[in-house]
Amino acid sequence: MKTNILILSAGRRVALIKAFKNALKKLGDGGNIISADISMLAPSFYVSDKYYVIPKLDSIEFIPSLIEIIKKEEIKAVIPTIDLDLPVLAKNKERIEKETGTKVIISNEKAIEICSDKKKTHDFFIENNIPCPKLFQKSDFISYPLLIKPAKGFAAVGISKVNNKEELSILSEKIENPLLQEFVKGKEHTIDLFSDFEGNVISIVPRKRLEIRGGEVVKGVTVYNKEIIELSKNIAEKLNFIGPITLQCFLNEDGLKFFEINPRFGGGAPLSIKSGANSPEWIIKLLRGEKLEIKIGQFERNLFMLRYDDAIFIKGIKNEFTWREE
Repeated sequence: MKTNILILSAGRRVALIKAFKNALKKLGDGGNIISADISMLAPSFYVSDKYYVIPKLDSIEFIPSLIEIIKKEEIKAVIPTIDLDLPVLAKNKERIEKETGTKVIISNEKAIEICSDKKKTHDFFIENNIPCPKLFQKSDFISYPLLIKPAKGFAAVGISKVNNKEELSILSEKIENPLLQEFVKGKEHTIDLFSDFEGNVISIVPRKRLEIRGGEVVKGVTVYNKEIIELSKNIAEKLNFIGPITLQCFLNEDGLKFFEINPRFGGGAPLSIKSGANSPEWIIKLLRGEKLEIKIGQFERNLFMLRYDDAIFIKGIKNEFTWREE
């Protein structure tokens, strides 16, 4: 058995790539992990079995380049890792799968559309009785502080705390299509959820974010919370997710408030993988046609993850390059 997997926008996802390589080894699979990114300076390239520099997402060559790589490397699954890739891949999923026979691990286009727009995500929460922060119009009577954020943002870019009317006026001019959201205090939790290819929820692991840098967790701990698990399962089933999903919520004395869904691997996913929710292994098994046991709530609790900076040293990287091999 040989299961070659392509990781897109691999960037700094070194821990995730190592998790996939470990899963292949554990299962006795001779497959390779291939990384793709727009830069030769992606650290993940140098822990992967192979790598490719590909065009930017908005290039007309983006999809053709993926199809060429998939065919050449006999890829069994394509896995996105950043929000910007999701709408393009969802739109082209059928084409890619039809032309190559691979599996694009991404949810349906409607779910991606909802999750890629914070206003649509909020509306989904309201329609389905999922507790969430309030949204305001500028004409509303607003109680400060509040949060301002772009409707289609990512990695916490453009999110600011607004303390008064003057700050609101300034920031509203700087942010395209801004949303005004209730400022919620509380412990921020991320939930790593995994569903099989038929949309059956297999695992849900809540983890408390103890320290964040650049929108990504650097210190976290797994926690068991029955309400978080039940609401996350409800969300996943209503949107018919497949594969890895990341949800975010706040927990305080007033209860839970969900505020974001990212239908992809989260940056802190290695913590849930280490806790027993081995999603890389499950993806490989699904690709082999195996059935998975439901393991909701079955993970190591109170497991801490402490991430740190490391370095890879490479000689002779070219400054200019294209995705095509020389």
